Amino acid sequence: MSVNNIKLTIGSEQVLAQSLSITKTMDSICDTFSLQIPFKTLPTHKEVSISINSARAMTGFINSIDHATPANNNTITFSGRSMSQDIVDSRITFVAHDKTLAELATELFAKFGQTFNTKIKTKPVKDFSIVAESAFESLNQIAKQQNLLFVENNDGSVSLVEPANVDNSHLNLGPTNLSDFKITENLAAFFHINTVKTNPGKDNLNPDAHNNHKFTLQVNEVRKTRTQEIIADSLTNQQSCQDRANEIVSLAKSQSISASGTFKGWLNPDGKLWKPNSLYTIKGAKLLLTTATFNQSGNNRTTSLTFKGHHVG
Repeated sequence: MSVNNIKLTIGSEQVLAQSLSITKTMDSICDTFSLQIPFKTLPTHKEVSISINSARAMTGFINSIDHATPANNNTITFSGRSMSQDIVDSRITFVAHDKTLAELATELFAKFGQTFNTKIKTKPVKDFSIVAESAFESLNQIAKQQNLLFVENNDGSVSLVEPANVDNSHLNLGPTNLSDFKITENLAAFFHINTVKTNPGKDNLNPDAHNNHKFTLQVNEVRKTRTQEIIADSLTNQQSCQDRANEIVSLAKSQSISASGTFKGWLNPDGKLWKPNSLYTIKGAKLLLTTATFNQSGNNRTTSLTFKGHHVG
């Protein structure tokens, strides 16, 4: 598969883009875009859609217009975000009880003209109440607690998925197929001496039941003075403290590595559009693609990629 045709439509009018950039990231449900076109008057309140090979790649609205163009470059630049910007930016009052996360999401996204779907069985939420607050921030917090992720699809609908739900780890990336390739290891978290304790005051009937349980784990011998103490109500014995300490260290190790680079074209080595929340192999480690920015200038197309370590658990 190759990218043969890119179609940009504003309202019902098809427009030729001289340059184009679309960013999809796990850090935000909203995609962002920037496009430069020959100067003309357009209905900026209309829907913007970008299609690749006749398949929708992004749907959104223009948020800003840059008229400051040089005299010898008669162009205009539009920037905007995808459909989920409405639920992100709005502040509403909403109360619900004994509904699952999926049921809440279906009802709330519908208020902003978006359809929601998921194949995942989500957990119930006993009380959901917001007063002049962001509906998405509240939904997203619950999703994180259930180890799930909201993503906006290319047509503007929304899905709920598991982290790293696409495994492309059979594809090896590095300096041979990525330009400007950089890999970084952050060792700061390795300096901690992690001590996990149970909460002494948790059991009022038996205050001594949780007093003597703790586990200390040091990643290496580099530093002995940077301590991190965690007290958890949910832990009740020595083994649970040890398991939590091991989890903290495992998380630090997996997330200590990050990578970035630029790939020629918009398709990964399997011939599919790059998609955040996908696993790839870089220098023998499975890394999670967190951000993909599709760039076009004239006939030149590249994708800027950012990866981070992936933790299972």
